[in-house]
Amino acid sequence: MVARALVVGAAVGLIAAIACGPTQSARCLPSNCNGCCDAKTGVCRDGRSTAACGELGATCADCTLTGQLCIDGACRGDTGGEDFDAGVDAGTDAGSTACGPSTCTGCCGSDGECKPGLAPAACGANGGVCTECPSGMVCVNGSCQNPCTGCHDAVGNCQPGTSVSACGANNSLCVACQQDQICDNGICKNTTCSATNCPNGCCNGTTCVTSTSDQRCGTGGQVCMACASGQTCQSGVCTGGSTGDGGFPGLDGGFPGLDGGFPGLCSNCTSGCCNLFGPNGPECVPYADQNIALCGTGGAFCAPCDIFSGQLNCTMGVCK
Repeated sequence: MVARALVVGAAVGLIAAIACGPTQSARCLPSNCNGCCDAKTGVCRDGRSTAACGELGATCADCTLTGQLCIDGACRGDTGGEDFDAGVDAGTDAGSTACGPSTCTGCCGSDGECKPGLAPAACGANGGVCTECPSGMVCVNGSCQNPCTGCHDAVGNCQPGTSVSACGANNSLCVACQQDQICDNGICKNTTCSATNCPNGCCNGTTCVTSTSDQRCGTGGQVCMACASGQTCQSGVCTGGSTGDGGFPGLDGGFPGLDGGFPGLCSNCTSGCCNLFGPNGPECVPYADQNIALCGTGGAFCAPCDIFSGQLNCTMGVCK
């Protein structure tokens, strides 16, 4: 009884620890970034760096390309020996020049200052007058455009998001699919599963399963196999058995008297997984209620997804 309690307690701790793992950051947008959005990483920067200059959620500009400084979220002046006043006010301060095509790569605001020209509230380029984009439109490279339904590349251009070299959807950052993958509705998917694209897991059809379980065990791109009764999957290898090899001494590789499973605890659970630690005891978790902490199919024990290997979703009982 004591050994069983220790095993169950350890399982609860493992699931809780993984469920509380790192989460994805929200995509950088004008609505959640006061600085500028890094086009390469999608991260919100403070917008005050010469190499990452901008404000109001616009795409960061590299002022070093034009030999300018980043002042108040805009590339202005130059880095030479001229006396440039950081307090420039509509081009009237000593050492400053008026905003225009020769001094501003973005757009000129109503206050006479040069803006990045990449925000919907102040959109423009080449020193022209900033304009406010109509509701529902976005500013891309100084031009008001409809939102991108595909993906945007490293310089901010909208791509269809349907090619293997630029795959993505819903204005996400385009990614290049791996070899032997296709771009399906903006998502890179495997056409085959082998040791080449699944070196740390097993193949369930064309799906690489890196978070292996007793029901789907394997490694090196082998076909996933169910472990024999009384065995457990350890690092992709079924271990344990009647001698307790790889398990707890005297527990036959599982829990006493249960032959490595829990018969009848989650009956009729073919479209979900069995959660041993439900609020009212063991319960079947259907696909619609599953998450990265509780994922599985065919009535197998629910298991957490391997978020450290990039598995951030549980779809129809499979971690992806």
